[in-house]
Amino acid sequence: MLIFPLASAFDCVKIIFSLVEVLSFARIYLTPKGNYMDIRTVYFLPLIFLLALSKPAISSESPGLRIGVGVAAGHDVFVDTDRRVDVVPLVFYRQGNFYIDGSRAGYEFYQTGAFKVAVQLQVRREGFDPDDSEALKDFEDHDSALEAGFLFSYDWFLGQTSFFGGFDVSSAYDGDVMRLQHAYPIHYDDFVLVPYVAATRRDRELNVYYYGVKPEEATARFPQFNSDDDTSYELGVNIDYRLSQRWGVIGSLAYEQFHNSIADSPIVEDDSSFKSLIGVTYQF
Repeated sequence: MLIFPLASAFDCVKIIFSLVEVLSFARIYLTPKGNYMDIRTVYFLPLIFLLALSKPAISSESPGLRIGVGVAAGHDVFVDTDRRVDVVPLVFYRQGNFYIDGSRAGYEFYQTGAFKVAVQLQVRREGFDPDDSEALKDFEDHDSALEAGFLFSYDWFLGQTSFFGGFDVSSAYDGDVMRLQHAYPIHYDDFVLVPYVAATRRDRELNVYYYGVKPEEATARFPQFNSDDDTSYELGVNIDYRLSQRWGVIGSLAYEQFHNSIADSPIVEDDSSFKSLIGVTYQF
């Protein structure tokens, strides 16, 4: 009974590794230092190739707009920063192959069986506001970043496995990021519980931008620090409860463990973070 799913999964893995090989070649050999084309152009060559050869994906999810407001709280890892509490807008939208999922938006352009490929934009909110820490008030403010890349996902009997590979297109940190995640949705009437595990590979540029200490920022307490690339690990759960046909409640809890490339930074006081979200939504 598992022959077809396993064969499909093997084809999916081959596609992913082919694209990863192209991206790796682009990053190593086709950088601006070699006076060739810019890496951002090369990253989209596999996308153009797949768009030309693939049939359009057919979305199985129902269309609609769901908006709301939520309260996000988190334990900040930076020195002398308090627990962060923010009011955030919530937007979820699906129309055909186009989707908006919170801070992510994308278009599914390829599908074969349970395997999908999408081009995706996502916002990275990381770092700290110098106004929130007396100790770090003289540091530069680090902007949020807009990342673009490919999202590969495969649904099977043990849940959904997904991989995102992308890069910063906003020139905030000018680096790359990869994330591998596995989630297992549990449905019970109007309640959906989705536990997940994930690993995020952050390159050196990303870590230096958000967690490094520049020479002009260095002090006796905060010496210069150049981070390296590393992998962080995350464990979390998302919940979705429909109060009625229109109204619903969503929530999430996430725990992330950082590597020494972040934990050893002099401006970081904890090697892990905890984030939570609770919100109310309305379905149109």
